[in-house]
Amino acid sequence: MNDDLRDRWHEATERAHELLERAALADAEREADDAERRRRNLVDDAPPPPPDWARFRTVADMSQREFSLWVDVGKPALGRPKPALVVDATGQAFPEERQKMRAHVAKRLEGFAAMLGEEIAKMRKQDRDRFTNEITALRSEIGLLRAQVQAQAAEARRELKRAVPRRPTMTSGARRAAQH
Repeated sequence: MNDDLRDRWHEATERAHELLERAALADAEREADDAERRRRNLVDDAPPPPPDWARFRTVADMSQREFSLWVDVGKPALGRPKPALVVDATGQAFPEERQKMRAHVAKRLEGFAAMLGEEIAKMRKQDRDRFTNEITALRSEIGLLRAQVQAQAAEARRELKRAVPRRPTMTSGARRAAQH
């Protein structure tokens, strides 16, 4: 069970890291596309068409040229404020939202990892206690078996002494006669 939980935890963390890497790659691609788009806009010398001021939500959305033109025409009203979550063409949240999501995922993963650590520690303690109890039971059983074996060995020695007839002993005279 420990291995199964550990495997699931590893799979979850690997999946989270994979998603974070994918989000980072998408950020990098989008930033590269934005940089290329800005470079093309700077190179393009054609006069811009009159901008649609409703497409800008703040002055930060405007280039320097568009801002100057906006001021020159008397600062007309801009478009409505952006919604809470803005999504780009790929269906991904913008970088600040991605960072918030990454922080949220990292926080949740840390909590999940802490919870898993506690559960694993509990399971290890239960296993240690169970193994200690089993070892104690086995040691006592071994002690009983050892005592039984010793008792049976002593009994076997006694029976062997009874079963084997005693060899007659020689008297001192018989010994002398055997030597000559």
